[in-house]
Amino acid sequence: MNGNTTGSIDRTAVEWFELNASTSTLSLVQTGRIFDNAASQQRYYYHPSLSVSGQGHMRIGFSGSNSNTFAGAFSAGR
Repeated sequence: MNGNTTGSIDRTAVEWFELNASTSTLSLVQTGRIFDNAASQQRYYYHPSLSVSGQGHMRIGFSGSNSNTFAGAFSAGR
């Protein structure tokens, strides 16, 4: 699994976008997708929440689970 949205989609992921809104036309600055690339028993990620500090640091929190694991809390930063 490479995280693309083409082909057979068999898991959920969380995705974020940074947009430049300093002009009348929005433009994409950067984007990211968090997914489990395991061949089997992959986790499903959902319910993301994102915060950004004044210094531009980003933290994203989200839930994840699969058929063998209770729902848990996960996070990543940039």
